[in-house]
Amino acid sequence: MRLNERLEKLRKDKGLSQEEVSNYLGVSRRTISKWEKGTSNPDLNNIVKLGELYNVSMDYILKGNGKEEVDINTENSEVKVEKKTKSKTWLMVLIIIFLFLLLAALIILMVNWYPREFMKVFN
Repeated sequence: MRLNERLEKLRKDKGLSQEEVSNYLGVSRRTISKWEKGTSNPDLNNIVKLGELYNVSMDYILKGNGKEEVDINTENSEVKVEKKTKSKTWLMVLIIIFLFLLLAALIILMVNWYPREFMKVFN
């Protein structure tokens, strides 16, 4: 399948008109028609935008091979998971520090409190 055929197929598969695609890209409807007839080709910026619009890779648009559907949210999901992991790690560190400080405070209170009580008993 040639580039012009792929562009037309992708547009029709999404149920879009040439006018809708042209509005999205900021070009004329006639330009879209020329691309789909094969009399001209989109520039790199428009190929990137077409990939985003049709949710396919630039490689698929240009060559027709590669993974057709691109999961744009995969990277965002990985970043969210990484942030959650870091947040949980920091939360655990803070809880451990808090417990350590609480234990230290209790030990200090016991050392200072009980010797005085023992002195009262023996006097």
